[in-house]
Amino acid sequence: MFDPFEHRISRDIRNELASHFLDLMTEGNRQKFDEKTAALKKRAPDTDHILFIDERLVGYQKVFQEGKGSGPFDIALLLWNHRLFFECHEWLEPLWLDAEGTIKKAIQGIIRTAGAHVLDEAGRQSGSQSSARKALILIQTHRADIPPQFNPEDLISSLEKLIG
Repeated sequence: MFDPFEHRISRDIRNELASHFLDLMTEGNRQKFDEKTAALKKRAPDTDHILFIDERLVGYQKVFQEGKGSGPFDIALLLWNHRLFFECHEWLEPLWLDAEGTIKKAIQGIIRTAGAHVLDEAGRQSGSQSSARKALILIQTHRADIPPQFNPEDLISSLEKLIG
């Protein structure tokens, strides 16, 4: 069973695949990405891992096509809209590291929101709710600094659904 929270190989596959995709989005080298993902699929220990990779590749293809020439927050929103929450989290992290002040806090809120959704998708409701509460405080407090690509009300609504 594919479970990046319980199985190291699942976590490695998820992280490596996301890293290859983010490299593709920054470098644009499709051949390198295809080679790396093919090698990753060969290493996958069972069908569930291959299915995970294949599902992600469908979303990646959409983001890659729609995101050409887009800015970093446009890419983040595409990842979000295609429910690639882990990748959205990973994509935003370098932007967060470079940011300062209240903008840094606003980006942190989006990252935490994505993380809450990752936990929810994995069936980890307690962790998801805890992360969602922390994210909600950041989003509400720093809503004026949320990048314009993201609608703070949509983020808040998604978090409230996770909190229940």
